[in-house]
Amino acid sequence: MRSYWKAMGLMLGLTLCVGFLWGSITGSISGIVTDPTGAVVPGATVVALNSETGIQTSTQTDAAGFYSFPSLPTGHYEVQVKASGFREYRQTGLVLDVNSALRVDATLQVGELTQEVSVSATAAHVETSNTQMGEVIGTTNGPPQQNLWVDSGSGSRPNVW
Repeated sequence: MRSYWKAMGLMLGLTLCVGFLWGSITGSISGIVTDPTGAVVPGATVVALNSETGIQTSTQTDAAGFYSFPSLPTGHYEVQVKASGFREYRQTGLVLDVNSALRVDATLQVGELTQEVSVSATAAHVETSNTQMGEVIGTTNGPPQQNLWVDSGSGSRPNVW
């Protein structure tokens, strides 16, 4: 009987470890790049810059003007879009949380390469392509939670706060 419980404990531990390793602490940013008439802009260079680490990830839009960064570490980002014959587009203040999918569509304005359009706004957190659910634990919007304790089922209150 003792070996049965050891085996069950080992299986439970392995299951928890595998689940933890498969967990994801990334999010994604995607969108469509268009010109002022609404036509897509294929071949535009899109850069996602992590404002906290300075790490840049770049890609190009496909024939439909679509781009995607499917697995970026969580953090604060800036998206820059460049294409020949258009002004540079920049959107700052993007917050990528665990399992979030940001949609950042860019409309490029016709102009010289030296001109730049910057947009500082919050992108809508819309989950359209993923069924995973994630939740950010902790917030700075409410009062701090203090003196929390968990009932261990013994009916008595723990002595440590």
